[in-house]
Amino acid sequence: MRVMYWGLILNTIQMNNQSISEVGVFSITATPSTYYGETIAPFTLPTVGRFYPDHFILTSSSTSDSCSGFSYMDQTDSEIDISYTVQAQRFGGGLVLNYNAAFAKASISLVAENNNDGGGYQTRLSGFNSTSWSNGEYLYSDGGIFTRAPSGLPDGPYQDLDVGILLADNDGNVSVLNALDMRADTITDCSGLGNCNAKNLDTANSLDIRFGQLKLGNIFGPETFDLNMAVRTEYYDGTDFVLNTDDSCTVLLDTDPPLTPQTGSWTGNLSTGETFATLSSNISSGVGEITFDAAGLGNSGSVIYEYDTINNLPWLSIENDGDADYGDNPFGKITFGQFRGNDRVIYWREIVR
Repeated sequence: MRVMYWGLILNTIQMNNQSISEVGVFSITATPSTYYGETIAPFTLPTVGRFYPDHFILTSSSTSDSCSGFSYMDQTDSEIDISYTVQAQRFGGGLVLNYNAAFAKASISLVAENNNDGGGYQTRLSGFNSTSWSNGEYLYSDGGIFTRAPSGLPDGPYQDLDVGILLADNDGNVSVLNALDMRADTITDCSGLGNCNAKNLDTANSLDIRFGQLKLGNIFGPETFDLNMAVRTEYYDGTDFVLNTDDSCTVLLDTDPPLTPQTGSWTGNLSTGETFATLSSNISSGVGEITFDAAGLGNSGSVIYEYDTINNLPWLSIENDGDADYGDNPFGKITFGQFRGNDRVIYWREIVR
């Protein structure tokens, strides 16, 4: 807040102890006393200002992942949460309540980088809407996602993602946001160089962003026994997909949809209605289980079950058709009537594509 003093010289008396401690445009009227018995009309300055804030401060802020300790890219069922409060303040400190509507010109945008890598990942923060100033405060709380890369290919993980705010006062860059400590477009230490332009919203807790996928296993056994299919959630670690042991948030369904047999995949004596899927355990530490009930004696054969992640868990869609778009549904093959085989076989693995 810039303090403006005004003075009126009347005979030998000068008054210069007036100040304005708010923002906006004001009218000021001087009403002098009588002069040699004559009444002097008041004098008014109709438009003094516009006065603007001296500075802005971040009074509270936090960021949190969609799951406990991490978020999948594109995850919409439980969003990343960002909240903060910025105040417009006068010279010397104190909230300016008139900073509203047309007098509130400052805009705030999000920035993001991972472990000071200069990545500028704010373009992948989606769904975070702006708000407006009210009585000198910018109260923000919203949820959104970190999107997959435009190529659709796996990248990351971004396990030290810092989100900050960049404030433009739109008043000629005369009002600043105090205590800047971040610059998302450079790998240098902006604090050491003194060229920080943003404020980190949560220095104690960075976001952990991962590219995920869902995997269904292949299972086999006698047609007189229930068969248990392992279901896994995985994330890309920068080289390969690995089990996401931190995931106890993903919720699976065993209904039709999303879990359905592929059309035309029934083989042998196994037919529709001779086995049903039941979710026996949801995802915990990255692993769940679906049970297929016994098909019955003589009902040997196989069927491929597919989980519709595209319409239900799109952030866990997989690549399995060779086009490298990671927009496919995972599937697994269930085979009844296949036993463990000869005891002299050391290792046996069946891969279904």
